[in-house]
Amino acid sequence: MTNHSLNWKNIYLGQILINIAIGIYFIFIIDSNVDKSLQYIKLDSCYTIVLVFLFILEFISKRFPRKTLLLFTDWLSILALPYLFNYFLTEFFYSLADNYLFNQNTILIIAYILLYLIFLIPLIEVKFAKISNNFLRLFAVITLELNLYLTDRFTVNSLPAILKLINNSGIYISIMLLIVTTILIKRWYFPQCFNLKFIKSANFQTWVLILLLLFGTWFIFFVHFINLASSPAQIFWQWNSFLNSEVISIKWSDIFNSLYAGLAEEIERYLNLTLLLLIFRNSKQKVPLSILISTLIFALWHFTNLEISNRTIYSVILQVIAAFGFGAFLATLYLYTGKLWLTFIFHTIADIIAFAITNSYAQGLSMSAILTPTSACLIATAFPLLVTILMMFGKPRKVLDENADRIIG
Repeated sequence: MTNHSLNWKNIYLGQILINIAIGIYFIFIIDSNVDKSLQYIKLDSCYTIVLVFLFILEFISKRFPRKTLLLFTDWLSILALPYLFNYFLTEFFYSLADNYLFNQNTILIIAYILLYLIFLIPLIEVKFAKISNNFLRLFAVITLELNLYLTDRFTVNSLPAILKLINNSGIYISIMLLIVTTILIKRWYFPQCFNLKFIKSANFQTWVLILLLLFGTWFIFFVHFINLASSPAQIFWQWNSFLNSEVISIKWSDIFNSLYAGLAEEIERYLNLTLLLLIFRNSKQKVPLSILISTLIFALWHFTNLEISNRTIYSVILQVIAAFGFGAFLATLYLYTGKLWLTFIFHTIADIIAFAITNSYAQGLSMSAILTPTSACLIATAFPLLVTILMMFGKPRKVLDENADRIIG
């Protein structure tokens, strides 16, 4: 084991010990002194026991380094610790906020965000970095993303405006994902291609790029206004009546929420797409297969919106379908240009519009729309899918293949 690995391993073990101490603090001090339900006491106890078990396993596997034991320890850590570390970090800050001695919301939220940015790094360096199989890497990344979606985050009131926006939007989570992804790229030894250098190819056609950009610009308005259109012209281009403050009212919270979603989901797309390209690197169909599967993963994540109180299963299913179409286009755009920042811009603007038109006036317009929500969704999904399919042929496909080869090295 190198000095680098040994240092991170010691930090990692220390982090487990700190979380065990927090768990004991919750069980014997917080849970016993505060009016907590038995469910919370059992939860804290179970989580602490898992941490103790993992800590013991680390020493047993070091003393008896059998392959099966090492694999069990590694994967239990990969599956459990992102959730447990997040849980104890968040709950510890809530306990500080409840204590009048530490009742300094601004200081607490700054400290929480700074710790959140780095709390996964030891686990990434010690456990995730060891994974050599690309299927397992993809599985580990998906479980990490799922763990981050499932856990709560620390929020407080009475904050300065900018901190409140950062706190409520969760934009720091996307920055943490960027840090984690950068580390994984380095440890897994594949090129960092957030901004692939442009190399003039005989197959590259400027007019194709221009059409992709024009389509993307048109589509991010079309996909939202189609639900409000009361005439065929309003479906495709006549949007003057929608481009006013009564329909679109952009708030700072809309911008920050969109920045979080755009950055986090495009980072996830990049990581998933790259791993899938590596998995299918020997297949002539690696590009369409990678786009299809990464887009399916992206779309299915939107089922997490079921936890939002005013969302129905029907509306979320429609969102998943629409996300599949838009996601396929964004994945294709990234592979054609190699510019992740470009897909981030399109994604973020699309989300800003989505957040900005969710008001009662726009909902009233949708009542007189000529298309049903299902019809509008299917039409809006068909357009980006058609563009994606057309890009799978001729010179555009050759550019996609060339860039895919450069991305995976």
